[in-house]
Amino acid sequence: MPSILIYALESDLQTIVDYLNEDPEIAYVIPDGPRRWRTVDRIDQFVAGHHALWHRPSGALPLVGSTEAEPDTPILDPDAGWEERLPSAISGQPFFGSHPNVIWLHVSTGRPGVVPMCAFGWIGDRYRAIGDGATPAANRWWRRLQRWIRNRAKIVPRGSLGASGPVDVAAFPAALTQLQDGVPGELNAPAS
Repeated sequence: MPSILIYALESDLQTIVDYLNEDPEIAYVIPDGPRRWRTVDRIDQFVAGHHALWHRPSGALPLVGSTEAEPDTPILDPDAGWEERLPSAISGQPFFGSHPNVIWLHVSTGRPGVVPMCAFGWIGDRYRAIGDGATPAANRWWRRLQRWIRNRAKIVPRGSLGASGPVDVAAFPAALTQLQDGVPGELNAPAS
């Protein structure tokens, strides 16, 4: 699964929120009551947890059916909201199955004395062979996100700037300052 690992503090996360808020292709999936969800174009901030982003040009969000008699159907008006048929196994997040028009941002606020690691994750073209790949528009959006992050962050090793492991985490400015000051970074993004 394609992913983008990020070291980000609160001010860095705000930069990401501001960027996504201005992107007409992205909507956030937010809670709208018990077992209910809806989409919005803007949010104020990210909190710790898992955030679903809908790539609008890729097509409708799926309302996942709970049985063969109740198959998946498109959510006709996500901005108006919907009631889930099948809840996620992960509390507090919607369930869409493995759908290529949903991008996830896993946000960690870390623990004291450690720079938190967050991650964008996406199913991408994992299921293209069975006819469920990402649209060309979604692939273009993902590449645009990668470029935007590379232009605002420094790619660093996991854990610390002196680590000998893979250099694969994009450190946004505030997080990079802490890493440069010797604060260790988390080694892994939040688990799903």
